[in-house]
Amino acid sequence: MKGRNKDDQTCAGGSQDVTDRRCIAVFSALTPALVSVFFMLLLGPAPANAAISEHLLFPDLSPPWGVVIIALLLLAAYFVLFFLLFGVRSSVLEKPETPSKEVSEFSFSPAEAGYLFRLEYDDTCLVAALIHLAHQGILSISDHHLGWMIHRESPCPGTVAPEERFLYQNLFRKKPSMLLESNGGGDFRQVRRNFVRFLNNHYGRLLSKPRMEVFLPGVVLAVLGGIALAATPGKSLVHIGTYTGGAAVILLAGAFIVTHPTSYARRGNLEAEALRQHLTAVQIPRQSVVKTLLRFYAHLAYAVALDAARWWIARNSETLHSLGEDPAQVETPWYTDGRNGLPGLITLAENLAETFRKMA
Repeated sequence: MKGRNKDDQTCAGGSQDVTDRRCIAVFSALTPALVSVFFMLLLGPAPANAAISEHLLFPDLSPPWGVVIIALLLLAAYFVLFFLLFGVRSSVLEKPETPSKEVSEFSFSPAEAGYLFRLEYDDTCLVAALIHLAHQGILSISDHHLGWMIHRESPCPGTVAPEERFLYQNLFRKKPSMLLESNGGGDFRQVRRNFVRFLNNHYGRLLSKPRMEVFLPGVVLAVLGGIALAATPGKSLVHIGTYTGGAAVILLAGAFIVTHPTSYARRGNLEAEALRQHLTAVQIPRQSVVKTLLRFYAHLAYAVALDAARWWIARNSETLHSLGEDPAQVETPWYTDGRNGLPGLITLAENLAETFRKMA
């Protein structure tokens, strides 16, 4: 996390993980203590109880209902206050400062890389999966007067990524080819919907986990509220049931909002950002035309997934020009009827992404 000086790293605005952990520990420890003191005053000697009840409890409600409302409001305020102080910041991941000199290999598939780069789904993930399958010779793409045709070229090997195998099965379940209409209609709409659901279920659930150091004090607060209600004269099963149900709902909601990125999300996001910097900022080494094209196609799907396709294609086109090869005349093996060589792949990727957005 960047953008702050060391003098600014306080509990109110600190950005380092260590500072946040200390602030969270203090916040989580003090809140139950302060609430317990409040309930002791509320349920203490009769004069104090009466005074607090007169000013804090709703005048038209009986004391048990007042305790139920106050306890639930305090429990909800605990999670909301934590989210406002730490929740947004803790979801921001640190970015690498400078790219390396060489384009590195990536340990994730292109679609997974795009998902980790944004920490959510984007339609470039689907475009990248299609291009990566095409690069492996599993499918091909051809122009059609209504859009594009996706053709099956070979069986899907077991080495492909899970989402790519899932996409392959959805594409060719009935026929060896599928029409992708540029207006966003047709059968491909269901393919996209299934693909989005698969990525969210397969990768999205791995991005965050509850902060137990915050959730457990919330449970303590809920128990304190229950103790306070039990000690309140005039309570009934209705009051207890209402409080129990309300506290359970708040705790369940709190488990979703007081989360922090998992190590998988942090590592993947950093690797995706590092690879994007490689693709956009690193000088392409001068090699033969064949090696340059092999390198280009191997990283093209990642460039699409990481919003770096224009840079990647432009840099490789410059390299091909320097080798005496016209990039506009290069024929892409898996894209038949394509025009303008490598520059035409920019149009293909952007048009596919735009078509998928129409299906949303």
